[in-house]
Amino acid sequence: MNHQLIFEATDMELQLGDEVSPDDFVAYQQAMKYRDLFLVRKLSFRDYIDALSSLPIDIDAYLENMAITLNLV
Repeated sequence: MNHQLIFEATDMELQLGDEVSPDDFVAYQQAMKYRDLFLVRKLSFRDYIDALSSLPIDIDAYLENMAITLNLV
């Protein structure tokens, strides 16, 4: 699964105003913050994974759901 593509598609879905639960929206915003820090090497991979794991939702299920919603899988 291409997580970069899913993040971009999820961002596009949010910009288009599709319904996203408030909890998922907050967790998504936090995940994007952690991803950005990881990409500019201000966060190690281990810290990135730990940060994603600390979010109050199942990130894999959330991304999978977004991929299905956007017909990416």
